[in-house]
Amino acid sequence: MSLHFGTKLMGKVDDVPRMGYVATQFFHVNYLPLIPTGTYFVLEETGDNFRGVTLPLSFKSILVAWLRAALFLGFIGTVIGSIILFSEHKTLPAIGVGIGGVLIVALFFGTYYLPFISRASYHRAMDLAQRVGLNEEAILMLEVAYGRKSAAEADLELEQIEARRESAVMATLE
Repeated sequence: MSLHFGTKLMGKVDDVPRMGYVATQFFHVNYLPLIPTGTYFVLEETGDNFRGVTLPLSFKSILVAWLRAALFLGFIGTVIGSIILFSEHKTLPAIGVGIGGVLIVALFFGTYYLPFISRASYHRAMDLAQRVGLNEEAILMLEVAYGRKSAAEADLELEQIEARRESAVMATLE
């Protein structure tokens, strides 16, 4: 048996459409998150490498990473428990433990798809956009993505942004 250890991003939460997500880097042993070493807003991830912006440690991300690890270990425990109970001809308790395992798997996958865990709220998305330093156009895209502005309103505001930039360029040329 070999041990694999190092650091890895885990606890993916607060996804912001077309922008990125929050994840915490953990020191791990065999992919079991042990010690959080930093939280990032991940803009791009390829394999073990990522590009992101450092954030303060995210309690939500840390908790979700540890919860997912506990659920995974709990599922393994229910499988082993069911096998032992079936081998001892305790069918009804084995089925009960098996049903518990199914609920654990549902909760595990739910942590990836439940919006209050996986997707950033509007206010959190705006806070992250500010920390990342997004320009006016990108913030405008977020306003549309979160339904705060219509496409028509965004187009009008985009024209105003472009007009302001053109006048600023003209003023510097004079």
